[in-house]
Parts: sequence; structure tokens; C-alpha cells
Amino acid sequence: MTTRQKKLRLRNRMRANDLACAKGFNWRSNRVGEPARATLRTYQRFVGIAQSGEFDAATLDALFPARFRRRIAARATAETGVHEWPAGSNWGPVKKFIGPFIGNVPTAWCALFGAWSAWQAGFPKDGFWRDVAWVDSWGREGRDPANKRVRIVGKLRASRGDFALLDWNGDDDPDHLAIVTAKVGPLATLATVEGNVGAYGGSVEKRVRLTSQVVCFVRLHRFGRR
Repeated sequence: MTTRQKKLRLRNRMRANDLACAKGFNWRSNRVGEPARATLRTYQRFVGIAQSGEFDAATLDALFPARFRRRIAARATAETGVHEWPAGSNWGPVKKFIGPFIGNVPTAWCALFGAWSAWQAGFPKDGFWRDVAWVDSWGREGRDPANKRVRIVGKLRASRGDFALLDWNGDDDPDHLAIVTAKVGPLATLATVEGNVGAYGGSVEKRVRLTSQVVCFVRLHRFGRR
């Protein structure tokens, strides 16, 4: 990605948030001069991150949120094959997904695997809600306008790093959480990586699910402002 592309996105996000670019800011230039650094500091202050005046990792995540979501999917996929032991115990190697959020209490962990993957990708641990372990709470938080870090997204927008809440019995009450690993769009199926499925009573596996089973798609934002 060129500096010019980064500056163009910066200009667009400044406009979207009714922020003024510094005098002399020129997005067409591939040079990061003082006007761009001053504009970056204004944007970084607005987002709530360190005011480095640089296109650092946190700033790029704010400007290009898909970067963060791609890391969620990649981190989750890297855990493929991790499983409970003893089999069916909801514990053993998978305690690393559970412990950081609810302590050393064996429990169903598909939602906690999603939270852990997002945390490892850069989502703040204190950004999660109290009942993060329960699948239905993800949809509830996504519909809460007070929670700026969690949003429901439509099927046509759902993509890699979003979360699919799946319903097994058709009652529109979500039973399972999966991490989407490819753009969904109008497709009848979606590619996922999921925790607490399959072998050993519960493991991390790649799956293909029917989009008709999805109650909603949930998107996490690393920052409350972007």
C-alpha cells in the first residue's frame, strides 16, 4: 500500500468525522510531511490512540479495519487441531481460550474461542462484555447502540474475521459461534473456523456452514471510533 493510498484514506476518515485536515495537507503526494503528521495526530487523538504522527500499526487498523479482522481469522485458523483433553472435558489444551475470560472453569467454549482470537489480534480485553462466554450475548451486544465496538452486519457485507451466530433448530436463538474465513456475499454456504466442534468432543476445526443457519453476523471493531 502506498503512502498516497494511506493519505487518501486518512483524508476520507477526517471528512467522515467532521475533522479538519492540517493546512497544506496533500493526499496526492507520496511524502509524509508535517501537514500529514499534524493531520495524523488530530485523527489519532480522535480515535484515542498514541499521537505518533505516523502511519503506525494502530493507526492503520483504525483507517483500514479489515486489517484487524483478517488477523482474527488468521489467528483462529492457526489454532486448527487444538482439542480438549481428556476428550469431552471442555478443558486441557483449550483452557487457554477459557481462562483469560472466566478463569479456570471448564465450559462450552465456542464463543470464548472467538473472543480469544479477537484478543490475540488486538481487541482490548477490557472491551469484552461480562457474559462474553455465551453466544446469544454477542448478538445482544451487537444491537446495543451504546457498544461502539460491536455491530451487526448484513450477509452481503459479512467477510473474513466477522462472527456468524448459528442456529441449529430453527428457533432463531443462536446456539454456536463461528469465525468467518472468506467473504460471504450471496453465497449459500460460508467457510468458517470454529471452536468446540467435532473430534475429541471439542476441537478447533475448519467447517463449511449453510448461510440459512446464520441468525446474524457480528463484527468487532478494535476501536470505538474510526
